[in-house]
Amino acid sequence: MSKDIYGVLAKHIRQQRKQANLTIEQLAELAGIGAGFLAHIETNQKKPSVATLGKIANAMKVPVASLFKGQPASKANADYRLALQLTQLLSDRTP
Repeated sequence: MSKDIYGVLAKHIRQQRKQANLTIEQLAELAGIGAGFLAHIETNQKKPSVATLGKIANAMKVPVASLFKGQPASKANADYRLALQLTQLLSDRTP
């Protein structure tokens, strides 16, 4: 059974936020989104748009692609293909 791409995102956003020593409120303010919304993203209760992922990544000064680390490597997996496409689209962007 494959991991849910949003579950992977939730886990990595939370991990990277904690590594940056930021509270949910601090990161939400830096990203220009609501703290409640960010909390729901981190607990996989809400699904962020690509634009929101960009805001979160920019606020943490990390590439958007880093939020997808750990995605399953099965080429038949639709979530993997989506993550790969997003990574390729965003690879030329800087935080």
